[in-house]
Amino acid sequence: MRRFLVIPALILLLIGSVILSQSTVKNPHGQLKWDCQDCHTTDSWSQMRDSLAFDHAATGFQLVGAHASAQCIGCHKDPVFNHVGVNCIDCHADHHAGQLGQDCQNCHTPRDWQNRRSTLELHAANGFPLTGAHAVADCESCHRGHVRQEYAGTPVDCYDCHAADYAATEEPNHVAATFPLDCRTCHEAASASWHYASYNHPASFPLIGGHQGVACISCHPSGYTGTSSDCYTCHSADFASTSDPDHETGGFTHDCTLCHTINAWVPAEYDHNATAFPLTGAHQQTACVSCHATQYAGTPTNCYACHQTDYDQTTEPDHQFAQFDQNCTTCHTTSSWDPSSFDHANTGFALTGQHTTLICSSCHSTGFTGTPAGCYDCHQSDFESVTDPNHVTQGFSQNCTVCHTTNGWTPSSFNHANTAFPLTGKHVDASCTSCHTSGYAGTPTDCYSCHQSNFESTGDPNHVQANFSHTCTDCHTTSGWSPANFSHSATAFPLTGAHVSATCVSCHASGYINTPADCFSCHQTDFESVTDPSHVTNNFDHNCTSCHSTTAWQPATFDHNTTTFPLTGQHITAACIACHAKSYSGTSSACLACHQSDYDGTSDPVHAAAGFPTTCQTCHTTSGWSPANWDHDAQYFPITTGTHSQVWNDDCTTCHVSPSSYAVFECILCHEHNNKNEVDADHQGENDYQYLSTACYNCHPRGRN
Repeated sequence: MRRFLVIPALILLLIGSVILSQSTVKNPHGQLKWDCQDCHTTDSWSQMRDSLAFDHAATGFQLVGAHASAQCIGCHKDPVFNHVGVNCIDCHADHHAGQLGQDCQNCHTPRDWQNRRSTLELHAANGFPLTGAHAVADCESCHRGHVRQEYAGTPVDCYDCHAADYAATEEPNHVAATFPLDCRTCHEAASASWHYASYNHPASFPLIGGHQGVACISCHPSGYTGTSSDCYTCHSADFASTSDPDHETGGFTHDCTLCHTINAWVPAEYDHNATAFPLTGAHQQTACVSCHATQYAGTPTNCYACHQTDYDQTTEPDHQFAQFDQNCTTCHTTSSWDPSSFDHANTGFALTGQHTTLICSSCHSTGFTGTPAGCYDCHQSDFESVTDPNHVTQGFSQNCTVCHTTNGWTPSSFNHANTAFPLTGKHVDASCTSCHTSGYAGTPTDCYSCHQSNFESTGDPNHVQANFSHTCTDCHTTSGWSPANFSHSATAFPLTGAHVSATCVSCHASGYINTPADCFSCHQTDFESVTDPSHVTNNFDHNCTSCHSTTAWQPATFDHNTTTFPLTGQHITAACIACHAKSYSGTSSACLACHQSDYDGTSDPVHAAAGFPTTCQTCHTTSGWSPANWDHDAQYFPITTGTHSQVWNDDCTTCHVSPSSYAVFECILCHEHNNKNEVDADHQGENDYQYLSTACYNCHPRGRN
């Protein structure tokens, strides 16, 4: 026979399976209907409970006899507990090789593996088959007092053997309850022990919910017969001790199921929403007695019945004084008494701006009915106290919204832009009375009406004397009276140069009308005082712009280069009078007209005697009369270069022996040629040779052989 294995082995198997389960996060025992905590603890998966709550009998296989002390792993080779058969042959090896069949209990009992076939058959034949605990019990347990092997006459009634169990049982107390002595009513012969009672509470009162686990005596203190099944019989103490709500004071029904369930006395599941007064808002958290102070029947559902104190004590607004409707829902919700949900907008006077934060009595000082909605009704004192502008004396409209908003009495929201005179520039900050000295109705909009004093006090230019237009906007803007923005550019005489900064009276000494625009009218004095050149003597044109600009009278801007005689060289710095001694008109542009004296005064050569041309520029430039820039070498005979350089005495008369004519010159008078014989000898055989200066020049024009 196979020995049963020991429990630690099964624990090791369980631990191993647990470790495996932790890695795979899967129950290694297969599908179970028991809670893990029946065997395991929360400290560790591998740490088993000291006393397993698991009842093997609940699997349908009671552990009796040797099974009760066998290790789990002896039968459960696999961690999946239901992978084990319940037949003996599933665990125990058949040493009979099938000769005696597979029904082991015909000969063996769970007590041990000894052959008890005869005992079992004998018991069964005498009407008391040994099953359950009876199969493993010692014979003497039932056959007490009998001579050995003489068991006849042993009673088969349970009580005969179990009288002590019957008497000792306290839960329930069989004796006190006068339970029947037929133990099989509640116990089974096949059970592992007396404690496995199989009593099922009557179907008329099944033990479910909170009744499970309750001691029998709790409901059966007076016995087990005739026990009432109504709740109040057992729960009268609960009923009496409940204070919120007080069931007795409230006259509650004894039918506990209306508010309680089989699961527990508290919390109650009374559904107030099923009544005519569903609980909402703050009512859901309110103690029952708050509304049901005196009773639960006939409790009024109107708000005022409970909230009269709130109603009476409210001062903002004073509900009693205002005689408010006692239908609180007009202004309040079940969320709370305060704040009120009253919507002023529904009254036809929606609160906006500062009205939203005012206390009610500010407008409802005399009550809440018939309160006028006109602004003036509340703001009369504001209206009458305003001095800028004075609303009363000005006869302002009492429709305050024309100039004010609910955001505040001040600043006023009056928009001058909506009038015929929008405020711009300095008008924006001007006090109202500055313009409305005589009232706000019919105030003139023309500038002169307010600015007459400015007009009359202005001295530059003097508006009165100048008889200026009263349309001030011609020269002024609302940004300020001064500076004026009169644009001379818009006239026929735009101001440029020095005219820009000149005082008005400089030009408008006689007025601003028909002021001449020609220069001479203003600058006659300048014209007449000029001496270089004298504008008067020279009868200069009165159109000053010919020589002057508006930048200044001096220097003049006359450009000689625009004439037929552009000034160059020393002419630029020459005084006008030097050339225009007689006048500025008809002045000759010929050099000799100015340089006659230079021409006549030149002695080397004497121009007149030499018959020099009067076109001075032939030999002179405007850089200066001397030195002359006449080039003797280029035009005639080289005297400054070649063999004749430095051989003449720097005197024209060395060669030009006739002062009256420079066309006359001498070559043979030169020391080189004054010996005719030598010259003749040198030119012997030369064709056309003559001992004559003109002949020399003809053959030697450049002074070379």
